[in-house]
Amino acid sequence: YNAALQRNPKSGAARRHLARMAVLLGRPEEAVAHATAAVAADARDEASAYYLGVAQAMLGRDGDAKSALLRVKAGSALFYSAQVQLAVVTARAGDLNSAIGLVTTVASDQKSASRAGALQVSMLRHAGQKDAAIAEVRRWRRVDPLDAMLRFEEFLLTGMTRACGRISPAIRNAS
Repeated sequence: YNAALQRNPKSGAARRHLARMAVLLGRPEEAVAHATAAVAADARDEASAYYLGVAQAMLGRDGDAKSALLRVKAGSALFYSAQVQLAVVTARAGDLNSAIGLVTTVASDQKSASRAGALQVSMLRHAGQKDAAIAEVRRWRRVDPLDAMLRFEEFLLTGMTRACGRISPAIRNAS
């Protein structure tokens, strides 16, 4: 991607891919620079807006992250991922009810999105909605019984006995 960028310094596609790689490598400052340039090259580039939002969130610039993530529209391949990131930013700002609404929408629209379900459960737990969190963790564990985050949330909500009861007997007996 760097070679492509050297050949064509105005390439939004190369910048977008470099932004994605920088996010994955945990280099948010670099990701912001590339994604900003990609969005400047093509304001309709929702993937670059998504990576810009993720990188801004990594840097704790939640207002900038929210602005970038809101550019990813319904129908985009990254829409639900952007909504989950937006929920995290919203929760960090202290608006747990709105964050719960965002992940609940993602979780209901994407029936197999167990990571969104786990975030939903975590946010419900933090909002003090224990009964709703327990109901959701049980529903999501049926969808994805091996998801580590869901298992951890179930442990936090119901205690070790209940969470361990779902572990295979061979593993439970070994401990």
